Amino acid sequence: MRCAASLVACLAAAACADNDLSGSVSEVFPLDISATAITADSEALQVTYLYNRDVFLDIVARVSVATSDLTLTPGIKIPLQGALEGGVLRCVVAHAPGGEPVRLLPPIKRGDMVLDHGGRPGELTSGTFSVLFESEGGDLGYGRTLSGRFSGVAGDDHAATVKGATPLTIGNWGTAGEIQFKGDEDFFSFTAKAGALTLTLAVTGISTVVRLEKASLEPVTRADGGVTEPAIFFGPGVFRFTVPEPGDYILVVGEDPSGVFGAYTVRVLN
Repeated sequence: MRCAASLVACLAAAACADNDLSGSVSEVFPLDISATAITADSEALQVTYLYNRDVFLDIVARVSVATSDLTLTPGIKIPLQGALEGGVLRCVVAHAPGGEPVRLLPPIKRGDMVLDHGGRPGELTSGTFSVLFESEGGDLGYGRTLSGRFSGVAGDDHAATVKGATPLTIGNWGTAGEIQFKGDEDFFSFTAKAGALTLTLAVTGISTVVRLEKASLEPVTRADGGVTEPAIFFGPGVFRFTVPEPGDYILVVGEDPSGVFGAYTVRVLN
């Protein structure tokens, strides 16, 4: 499939020449991509193919492979069908257009992934995968195929500290993230060059709670209807807020009270 203009993704962005998607699932949704993000830890290897639609960032396909019982070795096929002990599926594939709920593809009937390089955080990780989906289960893509190539430096999800916060540039494309476990919080930072600056926060994907703080972690307040309260937003949605003075600010994205896990995007605009 063709690749759109390059996009710096939140985790690991890679050149389109080394990343692509193909397969009959293209009859269900487009497989154009503009960036690929790779994350790895002791539990899973995850490859996320993204497509930028200006205000929205689509998750075209997210391929999540459970690896807690595996030693990832380049050149060795990893079967993607079936489940681990306890019933956790070896591989789950999801599709999440910007602003819409995450939709799961059916369980994998057969397929495999092969790493060419890497597989651990901080390593250049590349490889290929190919799957055939079952004819039932999931939300879309029944009986279809999906294949892809990927290459990029594997990273962890966003840090939960000010020091490790992922930088956001006001006006740039949305940045993707994921609420992965109970209590997970992702920190993003941006710099306001003017005081009393009114900005727009755009959040897509799953339900989240987003709070605005100064880099010192001092809460920022907002006034709604004459009532002053902490600057807390419940995504997805588009919100207007005002930073009180020039300086560095932190956006913290966390799970909402219902405890939903999954993908989101966050963007700050003038």
